Amino acid sequence: MPAPGNWLPLEEARAIVVQQGFKRGTDFYAWKDRPANIPSNPRDVYGSAWPGMAYFLGTGPAKPKRSAEQTEFLPFEEARAVARELMPRYGIVNQSGWFVFAKTSEKPANIPADPYSTYSGKGWVSWPDWLGRKASRASGREEVRPFVETRDFARTLGLKKSEEWYAWAATSDRPADIPYSPDTRYRHEGWIGWGDFLGFHSRWTHHGIISFLNSLNPCIEHLTELDLYLILSRNGMLRRDARLRCAKLLRGLTHVRSPEDLKKATGLFTAELQAEQESLSPDSTGDATREISLDELETTDGSSLRSLDILESLKVVDRVVELKITDDPEVLDFMVNERVDALWHEAMTSGEGAVASALLRLPDGEYSGMIRSRFVAQFEKLKSLPDPDGYRIVDAKGQPVELNLMQRLTAHRLLHQGRVGNWSGVGAGKTSAALYAAAVMDARMTLILAANSTVGSWRKTIRRSFPEDSTHVHDGKPLEFRFVNGERNFLVVNYESFQQAWSADFVKKVTEQAPIDFIVFDEVQFARQRHEAESRMSERRKQVNSLIDSTIAVNPDVRILAMSATPVVNNLREAVKLLELMLPGRDFSHVPVVASTANAINVHFLLREHGIRYVPRYEQQLSKTPVSIDGQEWFDQLSALRPRDVLQLEQTLLQAKLRHLGDWVRRGTLIYTHYVEGIVEPLTKALGQLGLKSHHFTGSERVNVEEFIDDFNNGQADVLIGSAPVGTGVDGLQFVLDRIVFITLPWSNAEYEQIVGRLWRQGSAFSKVDVIIPQVTLREERAGQWSWDDLRLRCIEYKQTLADAALDGIIPQGGLPSREEMQRRSLDALKLWSETVAKGLPLTAADQSHNATSPSGGPAPKPVL
Repeated sequence: MPAPGNWLPLEEARAIVVQQGFKRGTDFYAWKDRPANIPSNPRDVYGSAWPGMAYFLGTGPAKPKRSAEQTEFLPFEEARAVARELMPRYGIVNQSGWFVFAKTSEKPANIPADPYSTYSGKGWVSWPDWLGRKASRASGREEVRPFVETRDFARTLGLKKSEEWYAWAATSDRPADIPYSPDTRYRHEGWIGWGDFLGFHSRWTHHGIISFLNSLNPCIEHLTELDLYLILSRNGMLRRDARLRCAKLLRGLTHVRSPEDLKKATGLFTAELQAEQESLSPDSTGDATREISLDELETTDGSSLRSLDILESLKVVDRVVELKITDDPEVLDFMVNERVDALWHEAMTSGEGAVASALLRLPDGEYSGMIRSRFVAQFEKLKSLPDPDGYRIVDAKGQPVELNLMQRLTAHRLLHQGRVGNWSGVGAGKTSAALYAAAVMDARMTLILAANSTVGSWRKTIRRSFPEDSTHVHDGKPLEFRFVNGERNFLVVNYESFQQAWSADFVKKVTEQAPIDFIVFDEVQFARQRHEAESRMSERRKQVNSLIDSTIAVNPDVRILAMSATPVVNNLREAVKLLELMLPGRDFSHVPVVASTANAINVHFLLREHGIRYVPRYEQQLSKTPVSIDGQEWFDQLSALRPRDVLQLEQTLLQAKLRHLGDWVRRGTLIYTHYVEGIVEPLTKALGQLGLKSHHFTGSERVNVEEFIDDFNNGQADVLIGSAPVGTGVDGLQFVLDRIVFITLPWSNAEYEQIVGRLWRQGSAFSKVDVIIPQVTLREERAGQWSWDDLRLRCIEYKQTLADAALDGIIPQGGLPSREEMQRRSLDALKLWSETVAKGLPLTAADQSHNATSPSGGPAPKPVL
């Protein structure tokens, strides 16, 4: 700000201001681009020369200069009577309030700004006497509104600064029961600060955060973690600021799920505020309400995401606006769309009746009405979809089943949007959704790209779904394909077909024979070669892109369906590449893919905008049993491991698990291992020693599922050892296997659910599926326990990975560490555990937080990594 002598002269400043076209003083005070040499408080700067705001803005004449007679003050008793009349209207309750009022143009010219100096020795008694506070109470004069009512009123004005408030309060628009100086009038009746009072925070302070938390109380139970994350992010509460010691308190705000949690969080902030204020000396110039960073916050208890009450969750968007929690149109639009999606998921899982009941009871509101109208419009179109002739939906055994809403919704969106992603969970019916859509669209030529292990299953399902003679399913080699006129043509090819020497010829041949109406990418992540470098496109991806470009050149309206329950596994770039494939012509190069919560949530929005996710509820019972194994014998080997070598850690832990393999594995078991090298071979040998015959479904050895089932039924196979490929696109195991043993765990909740879903799915031949998770554990009475397996399991259970954030919008409680970083931290915890055992001393509470599990051996806390 320039020194007082650097302000423009009044008339020069006025000339610039008049050019802005301001109509009111509030417009001037809200001027964001005000030049530095024009004062924000011109009345004070220009003093006696001040001609009034109307003249300064160019909307009225200058106020007349006061004459000498006009500046004579009234006698004391008359002036006091006038001051007492002014008090209730302007909310003046003390000396400070009077001086604030005296600076405004509302003060009569014949009343002094400093009555004490003017009337000392001329009748002056005291400030309470001057303001007549006792007389005011006795007179029965109308009181000002309670603080909360006044604050609610103030928040409707859209003001952002105290200066704007005073400019507005000096006008005739202010009701008589709204005080002119609320900061003095309500100082001991709930006043926190101007940001809280006006409902606007340009920077977040302790006071502002406490106010924000209080405003959440009426609706906290019906906001999702993602709602809170967006609100916090868009209103600036997630800005980094390392200066503040209370920064650790803010990360967990997104996990607050109940009034009790909210009360605890508010108490933490209040205690921190009091501690910081007490640390300031009376002469200190420090600011006790400094900005707070949200980057280091610890979560409160009970923060897991719960199922929302349908009706209340639909009403909460209007409530958020009403409480002035946010008015950001993008946040509100997200909340509306999120609830429309929630209605669809509720209809898919609980039935249409539950949704209809909630909509009938939903009161009219701007946003609740928007939610209802969007859902109803989509639903009515959905119900009007035809049941195509010649098509029937069947299960894996060929038995007819009814279409579910997800399958109808997929067809509806393909018809109206053209390109859609289906990110639904295992066993949701994605294959049938694709075939139903092909029937509804009456596609004459459908091309399906699938994993090699599922090509045969696709062909059989197509034939069962279209039993009439007018459907042609090509069984030969891709280059031998011939389009049959007058029939539904289905060509199912594996992704490997696009990385062969003849791939370009195949693409040319298939696109020249007939326009392709519909392309299905099953397990779309396979469109990118497994080890494709980030900096270059694989041959497979080049040929797939060529296929799409050639198809669009002939048929610009070709429909594209991308299917995967795990569109993100290792990094966010995977999801962006899938979207580029599914939406040719769209540029996603601007989407940041560095691993962070904010970027993962951004990808989540894109996946949700362009796709459908439905996770079915299964009738079969699922029993999950973590089994502890004493790992004390392997302590020396574990301690000697190289940091960030996860494979070596898993190979070491396998030694302890193999000793107990016979306790968990029997005929009818799927053994899953995320790692193959140094894992599968020892497993196979150990199974043989137990008299169990095994087949492999891993990266290099993939037995045909139907072959395995035949061998199983003939007694030639007992156990299937599978790695990551067994989790995608494999169907039929649910008829012969009912137990899963995780020798090494996958890395995300989505991957885990994919694997479990091979057996725990609709149409299973078993009423119960057992899941056994061996956990090598080091335990000592004083030091507690350490377990890498337990840490991994809890990260899966609490959805702490990048994939979970991107797919389901789950806000992780800590950062998003890499696998190597997790291993490094775990080994650090092992070292601490070892040192504590050696010293014979108990761990401190702070040290215990670094261990992988709770020292008592009971339920472990959620992992904060």
